[in-house]
Amino acid sequence: MLKNVFLYLLTGTYILTASGCYGCKVRSSTPMTDEAESTSEELHASVQSTTYWVKGSPRKMLEPTQPNPTSFIRTSNLENFQGWSFRAVYNFAERAEVPQQRNLRQAELDSVEPRYQRRRPSFFRFSYIEEKNQYHYQSSDEDFPLVFIFSPATDDQERLELQAIQSREDVANLELIHYSLSDDKQAMSFLFFEKMGRNKAPEGEVLTEIIFHKNFSDRDVTRIHSPRYPFYFGPGAKIRWPQQRKITLRYCDMPDHSLNFMFKKAFTQAVSTWNDLLQDRLQIEGEIVQDYPPFSDLNYHCVYPLEDYQFSPTPSSTWTAMNTLTLPNSTNATIISSDVFIPLASWTYQIAHSQLTPNQWQQSATETMIHELAHVLGLGHVTDTSVESIMRYTSDASTPTLYDIEMIEALYPLQTPPNQLTSIPGDSGDSI
Repeated sequence: MLKNVFLYLLTGTYILTASGCYGCKVRSSTPMTDEAESTSEELHASVQSTTYWVKGSPRKMLEPTQPNPTSFIRTSNLENFQGWSFRAVYNFAERAEVPQQRNLRQAELDSVEPRYQRRRPSFFRFSYIEEKNQYHYQSSDEDFPLVFIFSPATDDQERLELQAIQSREDVANLELIHYSLSDDKQAMSFLFFEKMGRNKAPEGEVLTEIIFHKNFSDRDVTRIHSPRYPFYFGPGAKIRWPQQRKITLRYCDMPDHSLNFMFKKAFTQAVSTWNDLLQDRLQIEGEIVQDYPPFSDLNYHCVYPLEDYQFSPTPSSTWTAMNTLTLPNSTNATIISSDVFIPLASWTYQIAHSQLTPNQWQQSATETMIHELAHVLGLGHVTDTSVESIMRYTSDASTPTLYDIEMIEALYPLQTPPNQLTSIPGDSGDSI
């Protein structure tokens, strides 16, 4: 069944993963806390993969959102999606209990940095092939095990909907939740559940996002060799947001939750902190939104407070405070999208069992948000204990240190004045 296929992909020839908690902020606490171990992504030649274990139904991750179940793919625009690459798969898998980190330093040591290969990446390129009133989106590489099956919508025969995924052994029908096409028409995302029935996994549902992106002319990733700063996608690998664009980071408001004000304030302060450090390097702005799509939307780079996401109280010496997913486009060395998850249940439990003051918790939330937005911008974890950094688990830094400033300035060098900017290769979108 499909879930087995994706699990094969997670450990097989095409997609490799590494254990650890990359792209998250782990905190120590007293007394008992909770912790979920996520399988972090390791960037290889073709596909980025991450699996997160969710305690409770992954459907709860969608409750505050407004999904778009209407496909943007039509028989008249199929040519625009020919030759795109299967770029990433994210799974949010339901599990009765989630593994725990042993302690804070161990979490730091186990934080496995994704490695960006020096060789040019190879990609599985997909094309639409019409077969018996269906359109199969499949790779030219016959060894790739999946075919994505699109069928005409019942109310519009020209609109094509993703309805099933075929493996070598089975066909899984899908419940499509959200379609997303990036504003620059360079990436597309599909968010779905496998429909229930004989294919239901005994451990529960899996919410899956798959991402394709358009291919540009291959471009080498710029590297910094000395010092080799620990960027998100590997030491020295400069994969970043396009500096020609203004990046809007959003906080997805949950006005009825008791912790909403604390996180909203932390978000505003964190955006201001990084914006001040990125003057003439990258323009970012923060925005509070009440209506928002699911996390898979490629045009909303959002901080998502999630009521029941991932954790419940269990004895442990550490807990994951926030989690970030950042997706690169490997063909032009830019970031496509990034989102932050806040497990509100974890914070609620920690605060209820803590002697810290509200001001101390506000400071903790702000420090954590600064750390996570650094992941959004392309910075990775610092594991060198001789370096003071907001990106270290065991650091006492409450704001970006000199090392952090040097690292972000290396990733985003000073830019030409706006009236002298020119576009970068592959930065302009095609009409669809």
